[in-house]
Amino acid sequence: MILNLFFFILFYFFVSLSILGFGFLLTSNKKLNFSYSLGYKGLAGILLISLYSYITSLFISHSEFHNLILLLIGFIFLLVKLKNNVFKNNNEIKFYFFFKIIFFLGICIFKTHDDFYYYHFQFSHILTQYKIPFGIGSFDLGYRTPSSLFYINSLFYLPIINFYSFHFIVLIIFLFSNLIFLREITDRFKRREFNFLSFYSLISLIFIITFFPRFAEHGTDLSAQILILLLFLEIFKIILNEIKIREQLSKVLLLISLIIGFKAFYVLYFIFIFFIAIFIMKIKNFGILKIYFFKNFYFYFFLIKVSLIFFHSFMNTGCLIYPVTFLCFENFIWSIKINEVNELNNWYQLWSKGGATPNYRVENPEVFIKNLNWVSTWIKVYFFNKILDFLLGIIFLAVICLLFFYPFRKEKIIKKNFFFTILIIILLLLLLEWFLNHPALRYGGYSLIAVLIFVFLCSFYERSSLKKSQLKNRFIFLIILSLFVFNLRNLSRIYQENKKYGYNVFSSVYFDFKENHMNFHKHYSFLINNYDLCSKDISNKDCKKNTSPSVNKIFGYYVFYNK
Repeated sequence: MILNLFFFILFYFFVSLSILGFGFLLTSNKKLNFSYSLGYKGLAGILLISLYSYITSLFISHSEFHNLILLLIGFIFLLVKLKNNVFKNNNEIKFYFFFKIIFFLGICIFKTHDDFYYYHFQFSHILTQYKIPFGIGSFDLGYRTPSSLFYINSLFYLPIINFYSFHFIVLIIFLFSNLIFLREITDRFKRREFNFLSFYSLISLIFIITFFPRFAEHGTDLSAQILILLLFLEIFKIILNEIKIREQLSKVLLLISLIIGFKAFYVLYFIFIFFIAIFIMKIKNFGILKIYFFKNFYFYFFLIKVSLIFFHSFMNTGCLIYPVTFLCFENFIWSIKINEVNELNNWYQLWSKGGATPNYRVENPEVFIKNLNWVSTWIKVYFFNKILDFLLGIIFLAVICLLFFYPFRKEKIIKKNFFFTILIIILLLLLLEWFLNHPALRYGGYSLIAVLIFVFLCSFYERSSLKKSQLKNRFIFLIILSLFVFNLRNLSRIYQENKKYGYNVFSSVYFDFKENHMNFHKHYSFLINNYDLCSKDISNKDCKKNTSPSVNKIFGYYVFYNK
């Protein structure tokens, strides 16, 4: 029915505008505000609702009525801002709505990725029906590593559209991130600057739009990696003395708070906070460091977000970060056993190193993942498949830009400062950690490899001898071309889904959903609804059949555990 498409578009605009309203709400305090940036206000709104979701899920379910009221608050606050002419004479709001429209095809999805029904949808949906229990990781491996995206998804469960809005957050992050890169480019247009940061913003924008156009494939990984590209831009601006450090630090703390929530292993990116702290001490003094951090509200948001991530992981598995063995506590009833933690840790390594596929698994996995025994297999199974394709795509992008910015001046590449070199060393160390422990592109490889290549490309591109007016026109053309590629790839996908599955955006824009996708919900509900019966009569056949894992109740919270 065409009515489905109407409500889908209506709620898409409502949800994204509501998040923007929450961003304005958070940044209405001068101590929490950035220089005007619609993209960062949007990301601030995402941080605020993610914190809200983590906290409230401990006490209530995120029902349709609750979510509608919550999102109406953000939407009304945005309307108030509109009434106060906050967008007067500002082109950014025009770009915002343009991007919302131009990226819309991305969320017209029929076929989702494999993990969506496995645990992404299931975890998000449970939060809409019940408050979070202890030990949900006892059900299956997937529930042991939840993402803050699942918690945010649960707030988008709304009347009429129900759970069909669970892909919205991926597009919203995509939209706001690209809006920030575009703002960076247009601001430099006004200042007639075409330097390293101008080219980095352009190539990152093109890369994101053309390499990640299929939102169904983003999962919990690609949103974080998009923000990592943005994180490096903001750190580059700090160490190249481009902007006020205090405001820039707020942006870095905001981005890292979001990134680590999407995937817990990005906790390694704490290193950038220490890096910036050392930079501040070097150019300022220790006293100013305390002011920059301890009087920065985003520093406390960062600490709260990290604490909530650790606490929810502990509730799920007994581990502060799963599956990091030394951060696991085995003596709680719902805790995953240490031997299981080690097994899953080994499994992640086995899969990412090419030792396991849906149809293949190496012999002696424990020997395979040790030292560098896996490298030859990884090269055959993974490098000559996904990574080589990715590198060829990057090379194609580099050559296109090379042709557009030719000719170049003959002088040497402009040297950066000492801290720029240190940042590149940190990038290489993170890349080494990625390669040695989880060398799959989804586990951080896309962004790390891309940033490393972009650094060298942009250092070369900034030597372009074209006139500034010519560069501006070519920047604009490349951005328009990337948007064309984005929609062409999505139109091709939709056509293939129509041909193969009969997917028709106008008759039903929603993703494919079958009754068996609710099996986990039914099983979970049975355990909850029959708790009193099963706890009194454990010999009951229905209870015995359906009560795996076992369930207990402590202080009003259900606790699931494996005996």
